[in-house]
Order: sequence, then C-alpha cells, then structure tokens
Amino acid sequence: AEALSADGLPRRIEAEAYVASKSERGEIDVMSFLSWYQINMFSLASMMSSPKNRLSDHVVQRLAAQFQMDFKTVDQMKSKFDSFDLDKSGEIETTEFEAMLGTLIGISSTAPLPADRVKKFWTEIDRNGDGGVDFEEFLKWYVKYFSHGETCP
Repeated sequence: AEALSADGLPRRIEAEAYVASKSERGEIDVMSFLSWYQINMFSLASMMSSPKNRLSDHVVQRLAAQFQMDFKTVDQMKSKFDSFDLDKSGEIETTEFEAMLGTLIGISSTAPLPADRVKKFWTEIDRNGDGGVDFEEFLKWYVKYFSHGETCP
C-alpha cells in the first residue's frame, strides 16, 4: 500500500501524471496513466525511497521559486553542484571550489588560477563565511557570473 501512496510526492510530479493521464473529455484514462507511470516509475521509485533525494528536490523547488527559474534549470545546476562536491559533504570546500572555478572558466589544470582571483571569488561565494558553499550560495553566485539565459555548462 505504501508503494501506491502519493505522500511526499512533489506537486509537479502529481501535476505531470494528471496531465499525461487526462482524456480529451477531462476524465482520467487508466491506460494513459499506466503508460506515463511505466516511463517514469524508476525515477519515481528512486526519488520516493531516498530521503536525501526528497530533500534535494524540495531545495530545488524552493530555490526555483525564489529565483523565478524553472525547476529543470535549477535541477541541472544542482547536479552540476553535486559533481563538484567531490567528498559528497553537501558543501563545496576551498579545494573543490578552485577545481570547480577552473572548470567553469575553462582553464586547464596545468595553468592554475591566480590566488588573488580565487580568493576574491571565494569571499563572494561563501556569503556566510563558514568555509563551505552550500547549493543556495552556489546558485546565487553561478547565476550572477555564468548563467546568461542558458543552462548550466
């Protein structure tokens, strides 16, 4: 019974399922729903089974609304953030940040960034000064410098 529960399911997923399942007369078409579910069931099962994923989805939804961005774009940025968080701590520390900055700017690993530039960006991105950058800090900074209407590189 728990597998069929919609508790904790993001509203956007419910809306997506509803739209995909509606017949032309506005009624729910079971075959359309089953087709949609078959396509989406593995990602839904993963999302529903992992508290970390549910929390991440909630953060992405909140920040998308806060910054008036679409969910997909913020979700792509969250994936990019997670790829730079090498130790999976939920924050980007200074060493991870330097590597991330080089990647975003397109500088090879053989040519390090000037220390004063790294420090300037670090001071700006680590807004609360706690020595780590969470996703919200990353998103604000990334949008300012790298997102000019396009998706995350």
